[in-house]
Amino acid sequence: MGKGTLFRRFGDKAGLAVALLDSREQDLQQAVLSGPPPLGPGAEPADRLGAFLTAYQDFLDAHLDVVAMSETASPGARYRIGAYRFWHRHLAVLLHTARPGLDADYLAHALLSLLAAETHAAVREHTDNHRVRAGIQALAALMLTGQPDGLPG
Repeated sequence: MGKGTLFRRFGDKAGLAVALLDSREQDLQQAVLSGPPPLGPGAEPADRLGAFLTAYQDFLDAHLDVVAMSETASPGARYRIGAYRFWHRHLAVLLHTARPGLDADYLAHALLSLLAAETHAAVREHTDNHRVRAGIQALAALMLTGQPDGLPG
């Protein structure tokens, strides 16, 4: 298959990467919507937030190169991806439900910025995966509780 055929079908590298990730993202979305707690419904918002952050980091670790391509192939590509809007809305709802006084919309973007593939890869060059995961969980806990160890996970 030629390069021209690929670009006619997918538009750009981001479109190709999004298509490659689609079924994996749908699996994670389905787990968020109807899977067992704590990732799925039925758990407290803080528990669901911690579970989502862990699950998304697992997803990111498994597919880092393709996620990076989907997010950086063109300026702003990350924010045009339907999955990003889904993750953002999910986090905003959890944050708002846990603490209605928070600016949940902004804080959801802030948490997701830590999970950008480019950021994740750069940080992991300087620290181990366990420390990255613990740091993201601690920041989320600070948002919800004012305590860095307030989230399970």
